[in-house]
Amino acid sequence: PALRVAPRVHALVAEATAAGATAIIVDVRDNPGGALTDCGPIAVVVNGASASCAEFLALDLQGRGLVIGEQTAGVADSTTAFFALPNGAGLQVTTAMVQNADGSTYASSVMPDVPVDDDLMVLANGIDAPLQAALEAVREALEAASGGL
Repeated sequence: PALRVAPRVHALVAEATAAGATAIIVDVRDNPGGALTDCGPIAVVVNGASASCAEFLALDLQGRGLVIGEQTAGVADSTTAFFALPNGAGLQVTTAMVQNADGSTYASSVMPDVPVDDDLMVLANGIDAPLQAALEAVREALEAASGGL
């Protein structure tokens, strides 16, 4: 069953997006837990263009799961406001520094646990190396949790 969860989640997200959904809520109320294979390990795939909220998510999940790919863009330590200026110009101003609950500042970028180049030439040949690394990491975690079965 665990190997069928991800395709079902992807299908449901695609269906919700097509119907106009703009947010996702993960509701685990009344979930009594279970084996690691029931909830599954987490891997987050990032690259040099991953920024802002994507970096916040990766930083928050790092340590609970693996971050795989390239160092991110480096704007995870601040929030900004955008202001329109005349003639189509704009101004972006840092409005706050992002902090952890203990008051320490977020890292400016995410350093992956498993560095993998997000090489477009390799992808053009049908190989998504960061995704493959994430799938392998998840498989290894599942095998370890199930005693190698």
